[in-house]
Amino acid sequence: MASPDFLAQNKRITVPAQLEKLPLIHSKSEKVLLQGPLQSITITVEPQIRINSDEAMISAAVEGLGIALRIPLWAAESLTKSGSLIQILGE
Repeated sequence: MASPDFLAQNKRITVPAQLEKLPLIHSKSEKVLLQGPLQSITITVEPQIRINSDEAMISAAVEGLGIALRIPLWAAESLTKSGSLIQILGE
C-alpha cells in the first residue's frame, strides 16, 4: 500500500518485481511472497525505512515516504476507504 502522492511521483506498479526498486517500509529484512493479478514472486525485502510498529508503518506510508508491506487488516480497509492509502497490486 502507498499514498496517492507517492504513486503520483512513481510510475504505476503492475507487477511485484517492480517493488524491489522502490523505497519499502517494513520492520526487517526478509523474503516476502507478493501476489499480483498477473504475477506472484518472492522478493528479498531490504527496507529503506525500518519501522518498529504497525502505527509507524501506517504513518510513514500515509506521509508518502514509501510502500508499506503488510499493513494490518484492521487498518487497511479504513485507510483505503478514506483515500489515505491505495492498494498497489490488487487484492
